[in-house]
Amino acid sequence: SKRLSTIDTLMDIGNCVIKISVHQPQQFYTQEAIKILFGRAKWEPIHEHGIHRWIGPNDVRLQISFPTTFVKSYQGEFSDMMPHDNDPNKSFEICVQKECPLLYQGRIYKCSTSALLGKVLNDWGRTQVKEWQPYLKYKGIGPDCTDQELFDFLKGFGQAESICQMCPAEKDRSSRINHTATVLTKKDWIEIHGKN
Repeated sequence: SKRLSTIDTLMDIGNCVIKISVHQPQQFYTQEAIKILFGRAKWEPIHEHGIHRWIGPNDVRLQISFPTTFVKSYQGEFSDMMPHDNDPNKSFEICVQKECPLLYQGRIYKCSTSALLGKVLNDWGRTQVKEWQPYLKYKGIGPDCTDQELFDFLKGFGQAESICQMCPAEKDRSSRINHTATVLTKKDWIEIHGKN
């Protein structure tokens, strides 16, 4: 409910996909936020590109996912966290955020891991660690970006980039965490919220 103005803006712009990733489906506030979102417009179920979505005003699509796999994207614990420094292509192969950009503090990042890296490192006093310096240079794009920066961002979307090196690869597969037991099935979600 804190981002309703953003939702309204996207609906005004139209022809876009609003993707909601639900990490705590059992929480009351999560269920309330989804109810509020569905109450903002008339949504009709649609199946396209192998994805179940809803379509609303101005050709806006709404997609809600309940991920079952999460990734611990660093080595060690928060207090001594270090990047993996893997081959970016191998990291990207097993990435669960391949096409999951994040709008954070007015900028769009390739994924939530890259967007929140600076905050997490700052929270744990790790911003000066030399191994993290190459990754902290990644700033996503904002309203002030050049045409070339926008082109480069779009060109790299859905592909491996140097920022992907910090994440685990096949050899670090133990970094993938299965949360299946804590995620509602699609059937359960529809029973709670209905199709619209």
